[in-house]
Amino acid sequence: DVDKDIRPAGQERAAGAELLAPGVRLTPRHIAMLTAGGVDEVTVTVRPTVVCAFTGNEIVRSGVPGPGEVRDAFSTSFPALVESWGGVVTSTEAIADDPVAVEYWLRRPSTVDADIVLVTGGSGHSGQDFARRFITRAVAGDDGEVLASGVACRPGHPTLIARRGAQLIIGAPGNPFAAHVALHSFVMPAIAAFVGASSELHSGACAVSLDPLDRDRVRLIPASLGADRVCTPVDGAHSHMLTGYATGDVLLVVPSGGLAAGEPVDYLML
Repeated sequence: DVDKDIRPAGQERAAGAELLAPGVRLTPRHIAMLTAGGVDEVTVTVRPTVVCAFTGNEIVRSGVPGPGEVRDAFSTSFPALVESWGGVVTSTEAIADDPVAVEYWLRRPSTVDADIVLVTGGSGHSGQDFARRFITRAVAGDDGEVLASGVACRPGHPTLIARRGAQLIIGAPGNPFAAHVALHSFVMPAIAAFVGASSELHSGACAVSLDPLDRDRVRLIPASLGADRVCTPVDGAHSHMLTGYATGDVLLVVPSGGLAAGEPVDYLML
């Protein structure tokens, strides 16, 4: 039977069908399908450039930290996360808690030219929080503004969000889990917006009751995600800890009023 060796036209996709939705991050497998379908050119979005500064005199980059010291928890993880979301990290730099150094870095041409500026540490309101002071100064003028002086969530409430022209500036807290929460909450959706991808929340059910902690703030809590989409909080969720962040599958978005066991809950995938 000769017909069994003939592949009919339109068997895989009908004429006029969408091959890829907008916002898909192209990989070799996508390109193989497109070329097999006779597509020679596609319109792509340029990946946003991101520069990172990690401030703090107490931060050490190797070995066991001594009294008054903490290990650097950002210089490896932040670029990896940004790249995984579709951004391009063009530079990372460790900066001392020094007003001249912080202001110089913010005004340097390579920093000014980036699409997204990410600074860790110094986002609080003390006299030593130079990042907040100079980010605020850098965006002052006709083409800049502070979009949020803080956010109503824990951890991460000192996060500063600002705009300098078309550039987004995120001043993240220095505590490691709080800083990573800021990254997932604000940098990830910002990169998604740049490249036209989705950054929607997912939903499941909470396995345990979570009492209110601070009635004017949402809580972001690391949790495991079961096959039944039931979320169970994991230990190590304080702002200075990373155990929960490392072992959890999701970040629960817990309303300020808390949650009852079995109640629906939104979450961000980790």
